[in-house]
Amino acid sequence: MSSLLASGLKPRWVEESHVLAGSAFSDMPGLTYTWPPFSAPSALRWLQDRVTGLRYHEREWLLLAESVDEGVAWSVLASAAGVGRYNRLPQARLEPLIPFPREMMSSDMWNDWLSQHGLDGEGSGSVKGLDMPETPPFPLPAGWAYTAISWPNKPLPALLNAWAEHITRREVEKVVLVSEVQSDLIGLVISPV
Repeated sequence: MSSLLASGLKPRWVEESHVLAGSAFSDMPGLTYTWPPFSAPSALRWLQDRVTGLRYHEREWLLLAESVDEGVAWSVLASAAGVGRYNRLPQARLEPLIPFPREMMSSDMWNDWLSQHGLDGEGSGSVKGLDMPETPPFPLPAGWAYTAISWPNKPLPALLNAWAEHITRREVEKVVLVSEVQSDLIGLVISPV
């Protein structure tokens, strides 16, 4: 993982490596788990679970990796304690959202859904509907844009890195990844640190 070393991260910091979409790599740091390809809702729910584990101190550093034509797409997720321990500046904050009934969603409820997690629904943001209809399946407040994304169009680590980069460059205030499980919306917010 020479690219991990080149970024200034140390393999010994990584407690778990999660290899996605059935890719196979040797020399992964930490305890290594290999996962089959996920559907969009399953991928988002899986990611929510990893982020929740970091928030509640189950782990401090996780590596997500997936095979791409150029080699490996990877993203590192860290808890607040992990970031502080090694004095690393995070690129963005990830916040899982509890499931919410799609038929109850309105622009006011959108703000409520985000505020339940201490996030501000005001202002602007970008909603990325993973394997969702081309048009927003629920009303969004003014200032929010919606884009449907077919799944998988890019490896999950590459998508996380790209959206975190948009946040870092202040091109957008927040990115909310959403998908639908039965009739509930599930989401993950990517926001500035």
